Amino acid sequence: MAKSVPERSLALDSILFSKDRRVAVIEGEALREGQGFNSVRVIRIFADRVLVTDNGRERVLYLERLPQVRGTQ
Repeated sequence: MAKSVPERSLALDSILFSKDRRVAVIEGEALREGQGFNSVRVIRIFADRVLVTDNGRERVLYLERLPQVRGTQ
């Protein structure tokens, strides 16, 4: 029986999304669709998320929401 590999933490740092170019920065690596590193491959880049395979398993990475900043009056 094959051992299950625990899901590792992957940080989606940023997404550059335009009609001409799509780039996702994952763990500091700038990647286009079809590129990868360390058994992570980018399948599809959306404006707010990235579909990857990680050790053969599909995962969706989301951008972290920035904390709300309130102005003072």
